[in-house]
Amino acid sequence: MAITTQQREGFTMPELEYLAQCEDVTIVPLYRMDRLELVRGPVGPFRPPQKAQAPLWLAVALKRANRCRIVAPKWLSYSHLREL
Repeated sequence: MAITTQQREGFTMPELEYLAQCEDVTIVPLYRMDRLELVRGPVGPFRPPQKAQAPLWLAVALKRANRCRIVAPKWLSYSHLREL
């Protein structure tokens, strides 16, 4: 089986997007929600105002539905970025 140049150089953009969406982020739920059973394993339960971990794709979906706030990671803070 032949390997293309793109495969030799690393991941494709859709693969990178998928991997990024699976990254866990911290959220602050605004509503009570029971534990969710996902393919990768259970997530939650969500109890406001306790922080919880959720995959990025779920955090974005909950944010769009006004069901949580996404907490910015420490590496995205102004002071940390200024040091770079």
